[in-house]
Amino acid sequence: MSPLLHSGGFNSEIIDNEGKLNVYATIGPNGEIDFIPVFDKDYLETDMVLHEFGHSFVNPLMDKYEKKIEKLKEKYFSKKLKSDAKNEGYSEWKYVFNELLLRATTIKITEKNFGKDKANELIEYEKSVGFGLVENIIEILRLYENNRDKYPTFDDFYPTLLRKMK
Repeated sequence: MSPLLHSGGFNSEIIDNEGKLNVYATIGPNGEIDFIPVFDKDYLETDMVLHEFGHSFVNPLMDKYEKKIEKLKEKYFSKKLKSDAKNEGYSEWKYVFNELLLRATTIKITEKNFGKDKANELIEYEKSVGFGLVENIIEILRLYENNRDKYPTFDDFYPTLLRKMK
């Protein structure tokens, strides 16, 4: 947690001397009381930590499947989504898609570990910032959840996700 960081966070990865990847989630306060930064436990547990750590798993897949992600641009990257995504800090389609996927996976993990009500709160938030497309991705992720024997890793499932998005 970093009190001097913006509200939100980012993912950091460092390879140590032994070649092992160490992953960090650096998260800023989500508010302040009397000019003192506040880190809401609920916000941290059910959203930011899951989301920022998720970048370590999803970002390499974005790079691996970048050309296939680009093919979805025309279908989904409308003027409205471009504007909403820009307000969230994303201007390129591949990063918008990555964020949508991360937010959808965060919601699925939240639902499993903290309940449907918490997950619904996150869905409503995403819709309020123009990222309602997460609902479509959540539906596709159910296929992954229910077929883990067919898809042992998320990398195994990613091409199916992209086909379903088509």
